Amino acid sequence: MAFGLAWAPLGYINDKNARCIAVDKEKAKYIKRAFEMYATGEYPLAQIRKIINSLRLETRKAKCFPSQIISTCSKTRFIMA
Repeated sequence: MAFGLAWAPLGYINDKNARCIAVDKEKAKYIKRAFEMYATGEYPLAQIRKIINSLRLETRKAKCFPSQIISTCSKTRFIMA
């Protein structure tokens, strides 16, 4: 299924050889954990952001992990697939 994405979302990488978007095995485990924490309702986004930033997980544009990324990604069809 094609999603028409130019850049891979956080937790994925652009695989230039296969010409597809693939799971980034290093970052995916942290992103998965962030979503699991968010899903419990026990952690506010600010706390999740603080935990992820302590692991030095960076986005392509930002030097730190923005808290909005979890709520945005939870609505993104590609991430949910």
